[in-house]
Amino acid sequence: MNKLAVPEVAPDIETICSLETVLREWLAVKEIVIICGKWDHGAISEIISDGKAWLTEAAYTGKFVDLRDLRVRGEHHHLHIDLGKFSHVEYAVTPSVCYGWKPSFEVFLVGDHGPGNFAVSAGRPYRRQALNRPLVKAFFKRFMDHRQRFGDAIQWSATGYGCGPESSAVNDCWHEIGSCALEMIPEEERTDFFFDNKKPWESVQDVMGRLAG
Repeated sequence: MNKLAVPEVAPDIETICSLETVLREWLAVKEIVIICGKWDHGAISEIISDGKAWLTEAAYTGKFVDLRDLRVRGEHHHLHIDLGKFSHVEYAVTPSVCYGWKPSFEVFLVGDHGPGNFAVSAGRPYRRQALNRPLVKAFFKRFMDHRQRFGDAIQWSATGYGCGPESSAVNDCWHEIGSCALEMIPEEERTDFFFDNKKPWESVQDVMGRLAG
Protein backbone atom coordinates (compact mmCIF):
# COMPACT_ATOMS: atom_id res chain seq x y z
CA MET A 1 0.00 0.00 0.00
CA ASN A 2 1.36 3.44 -0.90
CA LYS A 3 2.15 5.86 1.88
CA LEU A 4 -0.55 8.45 2.55
CA ALA A 5 0.30 12.12 2.70
CA VAL A 6 -0.07 13.65 6.12
CA PRO A 7 -2.84 16.31 6.03
CA GLU A 8 -1.78 19.82 6.99
CA VAL A 9 -4.89 20.25 9.15
CA ALA A 10 -6.26 17.55 11.39
CA PRO A 11 -9.54 16.15 9.98
CA ASP A 12 -12.74 17.10 11.77
CA ILE A 13 -13.78 14.10 13.86
CA GLU A 14 -17.50 14.90 13.65
CA THR A 15 -17.35 15.05 9.85
CA ILE A 16 -15.46 11.76 9.66
CA CYS A 17 -18.08 10.09 11.86
CA SER A 18 -20.82 11.47 9.62
CA LEU A 19 -19.14 10.20 6.45
CA GLU A 20 -18.53 6.81 8.01
CA THR A 21 -22.17 6.46 9.08
CA VAL A 22 -23.47 7.47 5.65
CA LEU A 23 -21.16 4.97 3.99
CA ARG A 24 -22.09 2.14 6.34
CA GLU A 25 -25.80 2.76 5.82
CA TRP A 26 -25.42 2.74 2.04
CA LEU A 27 -23.37 -0.45 2.09
CA ALA A 28 -26.28 -2.12 3.90
CA VAL A 29 -28.46 -1.53 0.81
CA LYS A 30 -28.48 -4.63 -1.38
CA GLU A 31 -28.90 -3.06 -4.82
CA ILE A 32 -25.90 -0.75 -5.07
CA VAL A 33 -22.82 -0.47 -7.25
CA ILE A 34 -19.53 0.51 -5.61
CA ILE A 35 -17.52 2.72 -7.97
CA CYS A 36 -13.76 3.19 -7.68
CA GLY A 37 -11.66 5.44 -9.86
CA LYS A 38 -12.35 8.37 -12.19
CA TRP A 39 -13.11 8.50 -15.90
CA ASP A 40 -10.75 11.49 -16.08
CA HIS A 41 -7.94 9.11 -15.14
CA GLY A 42 -8.87 6.62 -17.84
CA ALA A 43 -10.61 3.79 -16.00
CA ILE A 44 -13.05 2.92 -13.25
CA SER A 45 -14.02 -0.31 -11.55
CA GLU A 46 -17.50 -1.31 -10.44
CA ILE A 47 -18.11 -3.75 -7.61
CA ILE A 48 -21.50 -5.47 -7.47
CA SER A 49 -21.65 -6.39 -3.80
CA ASP A 50 -25.20 -7.84 -3.54
CA GLY A 51 -25.42 -6.53 0.01
CA LYS A 52 -22.22 -8.31 1.10
CA ALA A 53 -19.98 -5.23 1.41
CA TRP A 54 -19.01 -3.94 4.84
CA LEU A 55 -16.66 -1.43 6.41
CA THR A 56 -14.06 -2.27 9.03
CA GLU A 57 -13.61 -0.31 12.23
CA ALA A 58 -10.55 1.87 12.83
CA ALA A 59 -7.50 -0.40 13.10
CA TYR A 60 -4.57 2.03 13.02
CA THR A 61 -3.22 5.06 14.87
CA GLY A 62 -1.40 8.20 13.85
CA LYS A 63 -1.78 9.34 10.25
CA PHE A 64 -3.67 6.13 9.40
CA VAL A 65 -6.31 6.56 12.11
CA ASP A 66 -9.02 7.51 9.57
CA LEU A 67 -8.36 4.51 7.35
CA ARG A 68 -11.16 1.98 6.87
CA ASP A 69 -11.23 -1.11 4.69
CA LEU A 70 -14.22 -1.88 2.49
CA ARG A 71 -14.53 -5.65 2.22
CA VAL A 72 -16.95 -8.02 0.52
CA ARG A 73 -17.87 -11.20 2.36
CA GLY A 74 -16.40 -14.27 0.69
CA GLU A 75 -13.84 -12.24 -1.29
CA HIS A 76 -10.20 -11.41 -0.69
CA HIS A 77 -10.36 -8.20 -2.72
CA HIS A 78 -10.74 -5.07 -0.63
CA LEU A 79 -10.48 -1.29 -0.82
CA HIS A 80 -8.67 1.12 1.51
CA ILE A 81 -10.55 4.38 2.18
CA ASP A 82 -9.01 7.27 4.12
CA LEU A 83 -12.03 9.15 5.43
CA GLY A 84 -9.78 11.97 6.61
CA LYS A 85 -9.19 12.97 2.99
CA PHE A 86 -12.85 13.90 2.45
CA SER A 87 -14.87 16.89 3.60
CA HIS A 88 -18.44 15.91 2.71
CA VAL A 89 -20.80 13.62 0.83
CA GLU A 90 -22.47 14.68 -2.40
CA TYR A 91 -25.77 13.16 -3.52
CA ALA A 92 -25.52 13.50 -7.30
CA VAL A 93 -28.03 12.96 -10.09
CA THR A 94 -25.88 12.91 -13.19
CA PRO A 95 -26.01 11.57 -16.77
CA SER A 96 -24.60 8.09 -17.31
CA VAL A 97 -23.42 6.59 -20.58
CA CYS A 98 -24.46 3.19 -19.18
CA TYR A 99 -28.11 4.29 -19.26
CA GLY A 100 -28.08 6.05 -22.61
CA TRP A 101 -27.36 9.40 -20.88
CA LYS A 102 -30.30 9.03 -18.54
CA PRO A 103 -29.22 10.00 -15.03
CA SER A 104 -27.66 7.74 -12.45
CA PHE A 105 -28.07 8.29 -8.72
CA GLU A 106 -24.73 8.43 -6.98
CA VAL A 107 -23.28 9.26 -3.58
CA PHE A 108 -19.72 10.61 -3.74
CA LEU A 109 -17.10 11.17 -1.10
CA VAL A 110 -15.76 14.66 -1.86
CA GLY A 111 -12.44 16.22 -0.88
CA ASP A 112 -10.66 19.51 -1.52
CA HIS A 113 -10.24 18.69 -5.22
CA GLY A 114 -13.86 17.75 -5.90
CA PRO A 115 -15.50 14.32 -6.00
CA GLY A 116 -12.99 11.66 -5.05
CA ASN A 117 -12.25 8.24 -6.41
CA PHE A 118 -15.08 6.57 -4.54
CA ALA A 119 -18.86 6.56 -4.91
CA VAL A 120 -21.86 4.37 -4.28
CA SER A 121 -24.49 4.26 -7.00
CA ALA A 122 -28.10 3.14 -6.63
CA GLY A 123 -28.41 -0.09 -8.62
CA ARG A 124 -30.99 -0.71 -11.36
CA PRO A 125 -32.52 2.78 -11.57
CA TYR A 126 -34.29 1.69 -14.76
CA ARG A 127 -36.32 -1.40 -15.53
CA ARG A 128 -37.07 -2.06 -19.20
CA GLN A 129 -36.06 1.54 -19.92
CA ALA A 130 -38.62 2.87 -17.42
CA LEU A 131 -37.60 4.84 -14.33
CA ASN A 132 -37.59 2.72 -11.17
CA ARG A 133 -39.65 5.19 -9.18
CA PRO A 134 -39.54 3.32 -5.81
CA LEU A 135 -35.73 3.25 -5.99
CA VAL A 136 -35.54 6.92 -6.92
CA LYS A 137 -37.84 7.91 -4.07
CA ALA A 138 -35.76 5.80 -1.68
CA PHE A 139 -32.64 7.66 -2.89
CA PHE A 140 -34.24 11.05 -2.20
CA LYS A 141 -35.63 9.85 1.14
CA ARG A 142 -32.17 8.77 2.27
CA PHE A 143 -30.80 12.12 1.08
CA MET A 144 -33.36 13.97 3.20
CA ASP A 145 -32.62 11.79 6.22
CA HIS A 146 -28.86 12.23 5.97
CA ARG A 147 -29.16 15.96 5.36
CA GLN A 148 -31.33 16.32 8.46
CA ARG A 149 -28.95 14.27 10.61
CA PHE A 150 -25.59 15.48 9.31
CA GLY A 151 -26.27 18.98 7.99
CA ASP A 152 -23.62 20.53 5.74
CA ALA A 153 -21.69 17.26 5.57
CA ILE A 154 -24.38 16.33 3.01
CA GLN A 155 -24.47 18.30 -0.26
CA TRP A 156 -26.26 17.71 -3.56
CA SER A 157 -26.05 18.31 -7.30
CA ALA A 158 -27.97 17.62 -10.50
CA THR A 159 -26.04 18.13 -13.73
CA GLY A 160 -26.88 17.61 -17.37
CA TYR A 161 -25.45 20.30 -19.63
CA GLY A 162 -22.84 19.04 -22.05
CA CYS A 163 -22.93 15.52 -20.71
CA GLY A 164 -24.60 13.78 -23.61
CA PRO A 165 -26.76 14.14 -26.70
CA GLU A 166 -30.12 15.78 -26.16
CA SER A 167 -33.13 13.56 -26.67
CA SER A 168 -36.77 13.69 -25.73
CA ALA A 169 -36.41 10.40 -23.82
CA VAL A 170 -33.64 11.82 -21.63
CA ASN A 171 -35.55 15.06 -21.01
CA ASP A 172 -38.70 13.09 -20.17
CA CYS A 173 -36.66 11.08 -17.69
CA TRP A 174 -35.42 14.25 -15.98
CA HIS A 175 -39.03 15.42 -15.72
CA GLU A 176 -40.07 12.15 -14.10
CA ILE A 177 -37.17 12.33 -11.65
CA GLY A 178 -38.25 15.83 -10.69
CA SER A 179 -41.80 14.58 -10.26
CA CYS A 180 -40.61 11.83 -7.91
CA ALA A 181 -38.73 14.33 -5.77
CA LEU A 182 -41.57 16.87 -5.83
CA GLU A 183 -44.01 14.26 -4.49
CA MET A 184 -41.94 14.17 -1.28
CA ILE A 185 -42.65 17.85 -0.62
CA PRO A 186 -45.92 18.87 1.10
CA GLU A 187 -48.50 19.74 -1.55
CA GLU A 188 -48.97 23.30 -0.29
CA GLU A 189 -45.24 23.96 -0.88
CA ARG A 190 -45.31 22.86 -4.53
CA THR A 191 -47.47 25.67 -5.93
CA ASP A 192 -44.59 28.02 -6.84
CA PHE A 193 -42.46 25.35 -8.49
CA PHE A 194 -41.64 25.85 -12.18
CA PHE A 195 -40.10 23.04 -14.24
CA ASP A 196 -37.53 24.23 -16.79
CA ASN A 197 -38.11 22.32 -20.03
CA LYS A 198 -34.80 23.42 -21.56
CA LYS A 199 -32.60 22.57 -18.58
CA PRO A 200 -34.64 20.06 -16.58
CA TRP A 201 -31.66 19.06 -14.43
CA GLU A 202 -31.65 22.57 -12.94
CA SER A 203 -35.22 21.98 -11.81
CA VAL A 204 -34.17 18.70 -10.17
CA GLN A 205 -31.37 20.63 -8.45
CA ASP A 206 -33.99 23.10 -7.19
CA VAL A 207 -36.23 20.35 -5.83
CA MET A 208 -33.28 18.70 -4.07
CA GLY A 209 -32.57 22.04 -2.43
CA ARG A 210 -36.10 22.10 -1.13
CA LEU A 211 -35.75 18.54 0.15
CA ALA A 212 -32.56 19.59 1.94
CA GLY A 213 -34.53 22.18 3.89
